[in-house]
Amino acid sequence: MNQKQKKKEQLLAEIRELKKRLSELQNIKSSDSPESTLSLNSVEGEDRYRLLFELSPSGIILEDQEGIILDVNEAFCRSIGYQRRELIGKHVGILAHPDVKDQVDNNISKLLSGKVLKHNEKSVRKDGSICYMELHETKVVLPGGGVGILCIADDYTEKVKAEEERMQRQKLQGALELAGAVCHELNQPLTIISITSDLLKDFPDGKNLGGNIDIIKKEISRMGEITKKLMKITKYETRQYLNGNKILDIDKASQDKA
Repeated sequence: MNQKQKKKEQLLAEIRELKKRLSELQNIKSSDSPESTLSLNSVEGEDRYRLLFELSPSGIILEDQEGIILDVNEAFCRSIGYQRRELIGKHVGILAHPDVKDQVDNNISKLLSGKVLKHNEKSVRKDGSICYMELHETKVVLPGGGVGILCIADDYTEKVKAEEERMQRQKLQGALELAGAVCHELNQPLTIISITSDLLKDFPDGKNLGGNIDIIKKEISRMGEITKKLMKITKYETRQYLNGNKILDIDKASQDKA
């Protein structure tokens, strides 16, 4: 491994150690504890500080105690769609979704009191699209000696989208199974009604007229019972159907025991 690669691996290890430290600090409740504030003065020089930022696979935001963005790394800019120069000097609240914007100042107050926060937030990209961030935040001593806030942000939007797609597929599968069950259950009485109607048409004066009408009424009643069961479905039960497919088991899924 060459020197450049070693240096990169070392810096990435520092990022992992920083996130581990943030997790450990979450158990600290007292703002007077010297362990409740991280110091960035341990970073050796501006060049090393910049490399630590830019090589991190996680997004990193550095804010002052008012929530004004002092620095962001490239990973965060890629996630949020802004250029670095567009964010520096802006309040961090511009990234918050309207649903959670009122929580920003409250979180800043908690951080400045010494609390360490790990939470998931809904954010807004530059193009207006929604993204989801897992945030690790803590109060820090800035390289110049002032107080600030360090935020490590991991974009998990793709996980959210994958879960939403999975849920949509489940809903679609349920709809298809329900549709299959309805078609199956209604097809039999409809077939009988169709055949009986043909007999009535072909033999309108037949001796069995009354019997054929009774058959039609019976199957219509059967269809009515099926629709009642559909309205009483309270659980998800399926049964095997043709070609290995499944359909909703209307009898088991319904509270109607008839």
